[in-house]
Amino acid sequence: GREQLQADRAELVFAGGKEARLERMIADGEPATLLSESGDERREAIGRRVELGLAADGSLDLLAATGDARIDLAEAAGRRVATGDEVRVELQGDKLRRLAFRGQPAVLEDIPVQGSVRSLRGAKGDVSFGDDGRPSAGSIEGAVDVVADPYRARGRRLLIEAAGRRLVLEGQASLESPGRSSHGERVVHDLDAETLSVSGEQHTIVTNPDGASTLGDFVSGREPVLISAERMDVDLKTKTIVYSAPGGAGRPDVRQGDVALRGDRITLDEASGNLLAEGRVESKLRMAQPDGRRRAAKDDLFDPTGLITGTCNTFRYSGEQGVVRYEGEARLEQGEMELTADEVEVGLKKPDSEVDYLKARGQALYKGPDFQAEGELIDYEQDERLVRVEGGRRPARAVRDDGNATTGATLELDLDEEGIRVTAPYGGRTHGATTLSAAVEPEAR
Repeated sequence: GREQLQADRAELVFAGGKEARLERMIADGEPATLLSESGDERREAIGRRVELGLAADGSLDLLAATGDARIDLAEAAGRRVATGDEVRVELQGDKLRRLAFRGQPAVLEDIPVQGSVRSLRGAKGDVSFGDDGRPSAGSIEGAVDVVADPYRARGRRLLIEAAGRRLVLEGQASLESPGRSSHGERVVHDLDAETLSVSGEQHTIVTNPDGASTLGDFVSGREPVLISAERMDVDLKTKTIVYSAPGGAGRPDVRQGDVALRGDRITLDEASGNLLAEGRVESKLRMAQPDGRRRAAKDDLFDPTGLITGTCNTFRYSGEQGVVRYEGEARLEQGEMELTADEVEVGLKKPDSEVDYLKARGQALYKGPDFQAEGELIDYEQDERLVRVEGGRRPARAVRDDGNATTGATLELDLDEEGIRVTAPYGGRTHGATTLSAAVEPEAR
């Protein structure tokens, strides 16, 4: 190799013995420069004081600079550039083993031959490197800022653990990616498991709802989506995000404008657009967007473009099938409409996200301004504007707005016609109608 020095003053230290060899070079200047070249490798130190150390075999083992310091390590795979008030690089067999720096701020840039520039800033840092040239242990402190295109992470302290396979960012930590930013007290990235977690009063802002299916077809417009939770866990392989409250505080809450979803645990599969909310679920959702598509008729079962307030034990949305399910003590309300059942399923038409059907199963009870219905199943077909009510251990029952009631095993209500149709009697008897499978006016009680 070749060593070159340029400075106002220089000190050369030689090892003793019969065959003297150069051991250290120290230089001062405005600035001073030390350069070491060997094959495709080029190492340069610049500062008001620089130092170069050589091992017994002549290989470079130390490069240090202070005062507007800059060390540039260029290899065939790329470059590492460190700047700060002080920078110190230790090598073994020409391999990078340790890098320490401090400054306001100190900067470490990783510039590969192909790919994006990665940079790291902090007030001080001490990082060890493995045989593969990757960081294996260490810490960086003080206004840490990590850029790895297209991601950016910030915090007060960065820890490198598990032979460099686990990165921990602490203290007002944040993680930014295109269209999304997450904030918390701690960010952990496990490179082997390909997982990412943000904890400690986690908040996420999705500024591009079109690029992140946070609430699937329930959000629209350009308003940001706000997500708060005690913890966020991301599986980078499956593109699954879980918002939870393991400590019992900070229940997951997802909002965009007046649309909201809250539960003990919310799971989002971004690959499929599926969404699962569990535990005391509360929601305010629109089944269709109010953007000029078909408007609800006055006497529809409900207005799909209006907000529907819901509660249940479990909420499921299948983006692939376009199906919404409220499971366990389901309750939906909108204006004068109220629907309760063990389970409510709503089918949406793709791609317009208009309502196709609604099925309420298990002790279903519907109350609306035009009629009431009760049975084991309430089945509503949007295109046919037809409501079918089926009984179980008890007969199905329906009451029109005139107060008259009809019962039977199966009832049908055409929202465009008067009366109630009995398509199957209950136990061979029907109350409130005399003709089967025909629209009739129910008898007064």
